[in-house]
Amino acid sequence: MPPIDPISKGESGSSARTKINAVIAEVNAKMPTSNQKAAMDGANSPTALNPFATMADLGGGGSPTPEGYSIFVDDLFGDDSTGTPYDSSKPFKTGTAATAIASPGDAIVFQPSPNPYTDVNLGLDNVRYHFKHGASMQSNGNCFNDSGSYNFQVTGWGQFSSTSSVVFSSGSGQIIFQGISAIGTGVGSRTFWVFGDGTMIVNLSQNAITVGQEQVVRVDGEFSEFYMVCNKWYGLGGLLQTGTSCDSAKVYVHLLGYAQYDAYGNGYVALNLVKGDIRITGGAMYFNGDGLYGTPAVWQSGASSLYVEGPMVFADMTDTAMYFSNPICTGKFDGRIDHVSQIIFAGGTQVFNDRIYSTGVALPTVYQQGGDVTFYKGLINLDTDATSYPFFGSGGGTTKFMQTCTLYSAGSAPCAFASSPKTVISMPGVVANNAKDASITEQVVAILDDPNVIP
Repeated sequence: MPPIDPISKGESGSSARTKINAVIAEVNAKMPTSNQKAAMDGANSPTALNPFATMADLGGGGSPTPEGYSIFVDDLFGDDSTGTPYDSSKPFKTGTAATAIASPGDAIVFQPSPNPYTDVNLGLDNVRYHFKHGASMQSNGNCFNDSGSYNFQVTGWGQFSSTSSVVFSSGSGQIIFQGISAIGTGVGSRTFWVFGDGTMIVNLSQNAITVGQEQVVRVDGEFSEFYMVCNKWYGLGGLLQTGTSCDSAKVYVHLLGYAQYDAYGNGYVALNLVKGDIRITGGAMYFNGDGLYGTPAVWQSGASSLYVEGPMVFADMTDTAMYFSNPICTGKFDGRIDHVSQIIFAGGTQVFNDRIYSTGVALPTVYQQGGDVTFYKGLINLDTDATSYPFFGSGGGTTKFMQTCTLYSAGSAPCAFASSPKTVISMPGVVANNAKDASITEQVVAILDDPNVIP
C-alpha cells in the first residue's frame, strides 16, 4: 500500500474520516472478487472491510463451494487415510492432512462438527480455508501460520480459539482472515501477531478477545500492516502493542461495537504504542480495573502516531490514564474522554477535539511536563480536592486552549495553574468559572467570562 499521510493536528473529523475511508478502499481492493466470493460459500460471506456493515451484512449463507475446486474436511465422517481431493463423499478428518495434498488455488472446506478441529499452524500459499456454519477450531498452538511467506485466506463462519495465536505471521506473507470470533486462551496468547513485515486483514462479525496476560494484537515488523474490523475488541493483558521496529507499520482497527480492557493486573497497558501509525475508528473504548494503578492505560512511549475517533471511558483508576512520553509522538482524539484519573504530557504533539472529564481522584485532569497540546472543548474536573486542577503545568511544554474551550473546577483548585515559568499557555477567549480563575506565572492571555455551571 502507498504511504498514508498522518492525520494533521486540528484536522476536522470529516477530513479524517475521508482518509480512513481511503485506507479501507485500498484494503477492500485486496479482497476476493465477487466471483471468487460466490465460489467460497455464497456471495454474502463476510469478505470486505466495511465500516458501515451490520451484523446481517456479516452473516452469510448461499450456495456451497463447487466440489471441483475443494478439498473437504469432516471431523465426524472423514478419514485421513482415504480422503480424496475434490470428492465431498471422501473427506479428510483433519485440516493438516488436507493441507499436505493441497495445491495453489484449492479451497479446503471444513464441514460442521460438534467437535472443534484441533489442527495447528495451518497455512499454504494461495490456498483458501473455508469454515461452514457450525465449524470451529480449538488449537493447542497457532491455528494459522504463514511460515514466513505464505499468502492465504480463511473465510466463512468459523469460531477460533488458540493457546498461542489464532493467526501468526512471521514473514512477508499476506493473510486475509474472516470468521465469527477469535479468542486467545493461553496465559501468553496474542490472538493476532504480525511478527514480520507481512500484512494481516481481519474481519470478524463478533469478537476479537484474549484472556491471558498478553495483547489481542501485537505488531512488530518495520513494514507490518494490520487491519481489523470487529464487533467487540476485548483484552485483559492489553488490546494492542507495537514494537520498537515498527517505524513504517500501520495498524487500523474499526469497531462495529466497542473495545473493552479489564486490566489483568498491575503493570499491564491497554494500548502500548512504541512506533507505527495507529488509527482506531468506530465505537467507544472502555478501560477498567484496579490493576491499572501505577500503569497508564494508554501509553505512547515511542515515535508512534495515534488517532482515536470515538469516546474513551476510564474507570476504577487512581493513577495515570494516558501518558505521552516520547518527544515526537503524535495523537489526535475526536471523542469525549470520561472519568480520567490523570493525563500526563511529557512530550510530543496531541490534539483533543472534545471535552475531557475527570472525577473521583485528587489529581489534576491534565499534568503537563512538556510537549505541545491543544484543547478545543474543555477540561472539566469534578473532584473537590484543593489539588484537583483541570490543568497543571510543571517543567515546560506549550498548551493551547482554543476559543471554544471551557475550564471548570468543582473544588477550590484553580482552573489552570503553572508551577514553572517554562510552561507556556495560550488562552484566546477561554471560558472559566469565576471563583477559581487561573493562576499562571507568565505568557497568558486573560480568561474571559465566568459561568457558574458547566456549559
